Amino acid sequence: MIICCVLPIVLAAVFFLTKGNGGPTSNLLLLFLILLCPLSHLVMMPLMNRKKKDRQTQL
Repeated sequence: MIICCVLPIVLAAVFFLTKGNGGPTSNLLLLFLILLCPLSHLVMMPLMNRKKKDRQTQL
């Protein structure tokens, strides 16, 4: 879970420190970095719920 939260921040920092190329790929990369956080949460939520349901069935 920590990786999904820290990864977009680290990648965005690297992007801004290298200042990108200014080309069309840098715009797509920036859009991807912005969308990476919400998309990773959409993936994490079902996985966390699945683990929670597995724990409840074991009790």
